[in-house]
Amino acid sequence: MPKTDCQISAKIFSNLLVGHSLLLAQVQNQVQARLDRDISFMTLFKYPTIHSLVRYLHDDQRPSDKSGLKTLVAKQKASIHRQKLRQQKIKNASKGKINQS
Repeated sequence: MPKTDCQISAKIFSNLLVGHSLLLAQVQNQVQARLDRDISFMTLFKYPTIHSLVRYLHDDQRPSDKSGLKTLVAKQKASIHRQKLRQQKIKNASKGKINQS
């Protein structure tokens, strides 16, 4: 996807749908990959600017009660665990290359 300059208040998501729904799907996939969470097409339409989407995502991360806090903590622990596993795989792979030399 070509990189272009845009303002955070520009309605880029709804504009992408009008022009190219495939580009919107690419944006959705990239946002999901970078944030490691699901983002629906409807969310992109409901929050059509970068600014509004960021505010929504930020507010969505705030726990509304203690059960929400527990869920958030569990997600963060799972994310840390996945990162450690990735680092271990990389470390093991580099050790294997050294041993093969």
